[in-house]
Amino acid sequence: MDKIKTEINKESLVEMKRINSEIQLRKEYEIFLKSIKTRYHLTVSFSYGMHETKSESCLNMLMKFMNRAILKKRYGKNNQFIEGIAIKESTFGMENIHYHILIADKENKLPSKDRMEQLIEKKIRLVNGRQSSLNKITKFHLQDYYAGDENSSLEKYLTKLFEKPGKSIAEKIDCFYPLSLSGIDSTY
Repeated sequence: MDKIKTEINKESLVEMKRINSEIQLRKEYEIFLKSIKTRYHLTVSFSYGMHETKSESCLNMLMKFMNRAILKKRYGKNNQFIEGIAIKESTFGMENIHYHILIADKENKLPSKDRMEQLIEKKIRLVNGRQSSLNKITKFHLQDYYAGDENSSLEKYLTKLFEKPGKSIAEKIDCFYPLSLSGIDSTY
């Protein structure tokens, strides 16, 4: 599978950390997200009150299982994995977070949407079977990628956190993670 260059993604995200205007930063993130050859938009939600680190751990486990199911023996060889970007978002009133994941597919090698949904559902059951009853993936939603126009694009929606008060620019930037061999890469 031809990959998005993770190092380039990391460099791009790190470079954007230097931009200090939230409006300019949001536009740069929209441009960056549009540059990814996105095929699917996956939203993953977690149990009420689930701690952020536990949510990240569950998501990483899900992504590992998805990589194994889709890429099979190719997973990990020559640094092959499902590529894309995960965006963490707080769910107000639920005291938890959810992730929006843009899943890239440059060579059109991912399964059909129906098959992808079946795989995700099966792998969520596997993840949840390994968790306590309080820490689970509660739902997911898979959509085909939609570009929309300038005012209603998916990228505009996913960067809405730059409009929200109460968080520093650094905290907002830290909600974007490239996918990696181990799930989401929070080390960049």
